[in-house]
Amino acid sequence: MRTDPVGCTKEEDKDVFQNIYEVKQLAQEVQPVEEKPWRKSGADISDYFNYGFNEESWKTYCRKYAKLQAFQTQHIAKVMRERAKYEEVVSCASSTSGRPSKKSSR
Repeated sequence: MRTDPVGCTKEEDKDVFQNIYEVKQLAQEVQPVEEKPWRKSGADISDYFNYGFNEESWKTYCRKYAKLQAFQTQHIAKVMRERAKYEEVVSCASSTSGRPSKKSSR
């Protein structure tokens, strides 16, 4: 399997982008039902929305949550690439110094 310059496999990158795509798809799929019983006269909106949400604030919350998940996924991928890069550098440095690497001494 091929790796990029920082040591991540191309397959891992595909997984990250797939996760981001799924989050976007989920955000698009969260559509209010066509029939909106909370809009009927006499309906109590708190029966349908908790914590002070209403229809518009719920949509806003869903969009922000999807963005947060996408950011978190990207951040985790970046951290994993940096970690792999660091481990590769440490591995190369310890193999050229003549001392056993930390991984082999465990």
